[in-house]
Formats: sequence, C-alpha cells, structure tokens
Amino acid sequence: MRFPMLAQLQTKDYLTLGNAVCGFVAIVSLFPLQFGNVFSASLFILLAIFFDFFDGKVARRAGKANDLGKQLDSLSDAVSFGAAPALLLMSFSNSVFSIVAAIIYLCAGIVRLAFFNIQKEKGVYYGLPIPVAALVSVIIFLVYPLLLSIFLVVLAFLMVSPFKIKKP
Repeated sequence: MRFPMLAQLQTKDYLTLGNAVCGFVAIVSLFPLQFGNVFSASLFILLAIFFDFFDGKVARRAGKANDLGKQLDSLSDAVSFGAAPALLLMSFSNSVFSIVAAIIYLCAGIVRLAFFNIQKEKGVYYGLPIPVAALVSVIIFLVYPLLLSIFLVVLAFLMVSPFKIKKP
C-alpha cells in the first residue's frame, strides 16, 4: 500500500512534527493524574521551540522550503505555542480573567500564524513571532506564575501588532 502524502515528507517536516508532538505532550502533561506536571509541560514547550528552530534551519540549508512545510509548521506552532501556553495558564488558575487571557492569547496566536502564511513580504515578521511569545510565557510562568494572565494578554497584543521585525 502506498501513502503518497507520507512520501512527500522530508527531514525538515519530521522536525516540524517533533514540534507538534512536544506541544501535544506538554498539553497531556497538564492533565490530572498523568505522567507529568506544569514543569514538564514547560519543558516540552521549550523542546518544541528547539524543533521549530531547527526545522527552518534544515529547510533553508537544504533549499527545501515549500508550502507543505509552511502549513505543517503553522499547525504545529498553533498546538505548541498557542494551545499549550494557554492551557499552562489554565492549569494554574481558572479565574475568569485567566480563562479570558488564555482565549485571547490562543486566538491572537492563530491569527498571527494565518497572517504569516498569506504574507507576501519576505524577510520580515509582522508582530511578535508566536515561538517568542511562548518562550516568554514559559519564562514568566516559571519565575512568577501569578503574572502569566497579564503577560498572555500583552503577548497577544504584540503578536497581532503591525510592527515589523527583520528575520535573522
């Protein structure tokens, strides 16, 4: 039996899927009575950042960047850097403000990823890239978790802001 979709995957795509797996494991780590906790969830979000960084490096070095990889990357990022940090907050606090902050962060991250996928201008990011937002959210959570709700709202605003950042 042939699987033409799977046959199209390249090394960079498997790294991207590593990102998605880490996001999924981060989320599962937050479930009560599972194998992990909030700290292992934080670790898996950081590991997803590692995979996200290297999938792009491998794609550029090999000259293999393509539309499939772009879509896989955004979908993986939505899980690892959108849903996982939002649920990390929810695992710590379920106040109305925390729920609203998590929803705002998740939606802003998804909008930012979708905008990136249709963006015509090359060599720049508009707004704060979602992996950076996730990194900041994990650091804030580990240092001072009571501020995470506020920071997720600020990060959401920065992700959909119109400023440009030159790609490294």
